[in-house]
Amino acid sequence: MNELSHKSTTVATILRVIGIVFVLIPIINCLALAMPYDWGSRQWQLNLIPQLVDQGPIPLLGIAFFFTGSWMARLNVSTLLERRLIFDLRFWLLILAAVLGVFFLVLVPLHLSNVQYERSDALQQIETEMQQAQSQLDVQLQMQIEQQRGRINTLLANPAQVEAAIAQGQMDPENAALLEQFKQDPKKIDAFLKQEAERVRNQAKQEIEKRRSDAEARAKVRVSQASLRTSVNGIVLALTYAIVGAWGLRALINHQM
Repeated sequence: MNELSHKSTTVATILRVIGIVFVLIPIINCLALAMPYDWGSRQWQLNLIPQLVDQGPIPLLGIAFFFTGSWMARLNVSTLLERRLIFDLRFWLLILAAVLGVFFLVLVPLHLSNVQYERSDALQQIETEMQQAQSQLDVQLQMQIEQQRGRINTLLANPAQVEAAIAQGQMDPENAALLEQFKQDPKKIDAFLKQEAERVRNQAKQEIEKRRSDAEARAKVRVSQASLRTSVNGIVLALTYAIVGAWGLRALINHQM
């Protein structure tokens, strides 16, 4: 019987040590992950909160291990010892559980608020990029119009070059007919270039709008997935810690554990 009691006491001690380690390590990890500290930075909060939530379940395991070890130790009558609550490590672990419950409960709305700002910033960034693409398109179109106008004027000034290009099959009849129209009425050059520019602009605008829609869809999906995962896990952790802390403290105060 003494040997069994000794073994149970040893196992109980091991479980309590494991429990303390499981509680301390995540706390140390979270302090390290938060460095360098920048409390006012929304991006810092967005990066940190999911990592804090990921570390959240580990202290629960530590508390479970510690209480299991304490329960095994108290099965041995010789280890029973009445102590004031402030000297009982179980009391402080339950206080920690209650504090973590409030902590994770606060993290959830904070994270959701930050995610909404991130989504707005992402959409604004996409809009800015699309506006820049539109501006670049206008500049490129203007350059292409001037280049094409120069080529047309060069060809009109060199009829022999045009005839040689037609003879060698380097110019199709449709373009040759256009050149003839431009020769007869130079005003048609501007109308032609304007029409071509409008056609290219419409095609480019469709591509830009497609890129905008795809980028916005990806941003919304990415932000929604990240917020849903972190928020649901945070709520579950908050409720679990709150239940463990509240019920545990009541049982401990009433000497039911």
